[in-house]
Amino acid sequence: MNASEYGNIPQNRENIYIVGFLNKKHYDRFDFPEPIELNKKITGFIDINIRVMRNITTQKTIISFMMSLKKK
Repeated sequence: MNASEYGNIPQNRENIYIVGFLNKKHYDRFDFPEPIELNKKITGFIDINIRVMRNITTQKTIISFMMSLKKK
């Protein structure tokens, strides 16, 4: 079973479930759940603005460091 098919979470996480029964009547009534259609994308879970701001901050830090080296 893959988590992306049973929780509408866009990740590929395969799991193995072993189901055992002591009673044949319960076994006959058991069905694994039907897969849920995935309708979300990973981008819906990532805040792009935060990612962009981190990149800008990192770039400014690198430029600032490089400029300080040139001054020496």
